[in-house]
Amino acid sequence: MTIADPIVTQFLVMFEVGRLTAEQQDGTLCVWCDQPLTADAIDLGGPSDWRPHSCTTCYLARKTWRQTYFDWHGHTEHCEYCTRDGSCTVAYGHRIQHEQARQAAGKPPLSCAACLRPVQRAELVAPLICEGFSAPLRMFTHVGPCPTRRPA
Repeated sequence: MTIADPIVTQFLVMFEVGRLTAEQQDGTLCVWCDQPLTADAIDLGGPSDWRPHSCTTCYLARKTWRQTYFDWHGHTEHCEYCTRDGSCTVAYGHRIQHEQARQAAGKPPLSCAACLRPVQRAELVAPLICEGFSAPLRMFTHVGPCPTRRPA
């Protein structure tokens, strides 16, 4: 059994783990795919008898999803071209990596926080972190004006 990275675990447990069955709470089943766990399960930590675990595949998919988002966001925050003109080819590469990681983690495709539309491959978008009520929200927004108005 492997103990997960505490920073990643805190993020995943706070934002990824919803209602768990008794078997998921005691570490018998993976918190994401609901499959029986093997000896290589990842211990997600937890107090007393709440001991959620993950299979290696689910944990690594979500860890990669999280890391690719922050890599992309960090690039767009510090890239001179991205901050001036909206996006560069390196940012687009980060986006592609993030979209692939989202898919592997079972996440829906990107959608714009402003217009609520699914983002098309040719549209320029950037990651955006906004303050939420209990924690920062990780979102995406079109670079420049949204192509269409919000759905009614």
